[in-house]
Amino acid sequence: MLTRIGCTPTFGKRVLTNDCVNDHEGDWEHINVIINSQDPSTASIVGIDYYFHKKTTYAYQSGDYYVIDNTHPVVFVGGYCSVAGNSGPGSHGSYPVKGRWSDIGKLDADEDVHGDGRYIHHTGLDVFVLPHNPNVIDYMRNKKMCWLKANIPWGHWDVEMKHDWLEFIWELGNAPPVGPYYNAYDENTEKGKAWIQTGSISGDYDTYNENWPYRPVTNSDWNPPSVVTAPEPPELIGANRSGSQVTLSWTNKSGTAGTKIYYSQEPRFDRFYEYNGTGLSEGNSPIVINSSTINSYTLHGLSGSYYFALRSYNSNGESWFSNELIATKIRDLFAFRVHS
Repeated sequence: MLTRIGCTPTFGKRVLTNDCVNDHEGDWEHINVIINSQDPSTASIVGIDYYFHKKTTYAYQSGDYYVIDNTHPVVFVGGYCSVAGNSGPGSHGSYPVKGRWSDIGKLDADEDVHGDGRYIHHTGLDVFVLPHNPNVIDYMRNKKMCWLKANIPWGHWDVEMKHDWLEFIWELGNAPPVGPYYNAYDENTEKGKAWIQTGSISGDYDTYNENWPYRPVTNSDWNPPSVVTAPEPPELIGANRSGSQVTLSWTNKSGTAGTKIYYSQEPRFDRFYEYNGTGLSEGNSPIVINSSTINSYTLHGLSGSYYFALRSYNSNGESWFSNELIATKIRDLFAFRVHS
């Protein structure tokens, strides 16, 4: 089973765009995480594809990558390139370890990934899970997701760049690329090959054949920084409906200072994690419970079905969403789990 993480294309003018003399607008700089089960409680990582500058390398052993909390691989993003007497930032490649990555760009440019920049722990990210097939999204109902399949140019039509004078070497043009769905586009399937494929893609993502700076990665001197994290998500264990009211009950995790109740009349998958419900007597979504000891709450003014999820918070931030429960007026009492 494949999970894609960190899909971050870049956009702009199609010229040599940074100080390391590299052309990488529209690159699908991401990693593919291959796991062995669809059950989150038993799944483990069996391999990772890292992508950088139209190249990819496969990490298939535990020593080939760092992993945090046994669940989240570390990605070293970007560095400094050096070629033809020039050096500087601007890269956005995704690497499994710090160090000098040789011959990653044009003119055999090398990239130095220092590993001393900002460190973002996985609890500091809000992850949006996109469907494998973007066509299943109802774009009329989810207009904010239209970027995903928009066949329109992204970025500026024309910008000044340090190495514009090198355009004569490669006929790169100056039209910005289209959206990520069309990256490495296949005219036969009318799908972006980078969207649906792992590993190398002939003509678009070649296998990186140079030596890694460190392999196993633990041979480097990098260690994950200590971080103060937000609490883990609570577990929503009940949504007991009676007429126009519902009582939610949940279990708080360690470090929780309070809870936010999110609700809407549509499930979160259809709205990609937006709970923008309005109209309940206690207020619009989210409803804030400023207590670490409260683990149940009654809401009034329901009309129809409502979907609920919770987030814990403390001074370090918010957790991700809990599981989701639906409260439906069927024989007055009805609730069941729809997402984990």
